[in-house]
Amino acid sequence: HQGGYSADFIAAGGFGLTPQSYDTGTNAAHKQFVYDSINETLMEGANEACIACHTRVGVNITWTKNEYLEFTATEDADGNWTIPSFAAGGENVTYVNTSNSWTS
Repeated sequence: HQGGYSADFIAAGGFGLTPQSYDTGTNAAHKQFVYDSINETLMEGANEACIACHTRVGVNITWTKNEYLEFTATEDADGNWTIPSFAAGGENVTYVNTSNSWTS
């Protein structure tokens, strides 16, 4: 095997899944998508995420994100600001249904 990987196991770098010390996954925008794919039983490992991003197979996605960030900021007499907590609110749901000529 080469680079610390065995022939029967390949892991995507950048998600904290490889044995490499620099592969922490802290900057991965789609880390939860990969982790959820690992827990999905349709395919082995994170293959659902790999196929969704790296092939021309149509993908149906429901994407829910918050619409706003809510917080209270307080300034003291010396001009120092305190922001004790943040909360995300609202819900924006986007549905993406992609058909293509490669799959039925």
